[in-house]
Amino acid sequence: IFQSLPNGELKIALAEEFGFELPPQSFFVYSSYPNPFNPVTTIRYETPMRGDIRIQITNISGQKIIDYTKNKLQSGYYTYTWDASDYSSGLYFFSIFFNNTLINSQKIMLIK
Repeated sequence: IFQSLPNGELKIALAEEFGFELPPQSFFVYSSYPNPFNPVTTIRYETPMRGDIRIQITNISGQKIIDYTKNKLQSGYYTYTWDASDYSSGLYFFSIFFNNTLINSQKIMLIK
């Protein structure tokens, strides 16, 4: 019931009173952590509405090495952890798409 309420004062008051987590109000992608990393890094993001999320990781040459998709994700806070144990040191890029629209891209450095 709480999730179906429109955003506003009532929803905020109920969240404060009962300890509910308010859904994000906008898309946001945090910096991956740690960065530089060896060999695992975590990408945190938030989405304000239901939809499809795709995370792509490419190497410096632009070759796609990871293509992670999560369909029909609910509004909320999420993480994706990349274990790069099988990859060589270097500069990589991750991009997050929502319903096939690019939301954010960042560079990450793997140091072994």
